[in-house]
Amino acid sequence: MAIIEVNHVTKEYRLGHMKSLKQTALNTFSRLRGRAVPKQEPFKALDDVDFKVDICPLQGIKLKSCMI
Repeated sequence: MAIIEVNHVTKEYRLGHMKSLKQTALNTFSRLRGRAVPKQEPFKALDDVDFKVDICPLQGIKLKSCMI
């Protein structure tokens, strides 16, 4: 009997907003001149993760399965 069930969890982050002082300054001047600045691809910390938490009368709450 699952007391908690979580399906299809995905978490993304955008990393590298400030690379270095030089790169930040160059990107700022590029934006002021109307030029495009390359964007970082998102980093997926979790991608389609499923898990269930069951209750066991002898052990209390336990993690039944975790598939990554």
